[in-house]
Amino acid sequence: MTLKATLIRSALTFAALTMGAVGQAATYNVTLLKPTVIAGQTLKPGEYKVEVNNNTAVISHGKQSVEAKVTTEETDKKFDATTIKYFRDGATYKLQEIGIGGSKTKLVVHDDGVTPGAF
Repeated sequence: MTLKATLIRSALTFAALTMGAVGQAATYNVTLLKPTVIAGQTLKPGEYKVEVNNNTAVISHGKQSVEAKVTTEETDKKFDATTIKYFRDGATYKLQEIGIGGSKTKLVVHDDGVTPGAF
């Protein structure tokens, strides 16, 4: 095998591996401005990392993390900034959606078997 063929084969393998890893998970940063209930757990206001893999999101800050079922949807308009949509249940704020800033992607959070948008 020639050097050129080896380099091309290596580049194609690297590209395939990279594309597979990118398709697996996405990571976003969000700021919760008020105490927020996600999957039955209350998170304090602050900066959180959201890792989405398939239909599951892990929202974490330090050692605290919570897992929630989500659906990724595309919107017609690009979000200028990351947005948080809550459902208010009395004095409790439940996370309903996260609009990803700079994209047309939103994460719809499914909490306790209730379909978001049915509120």
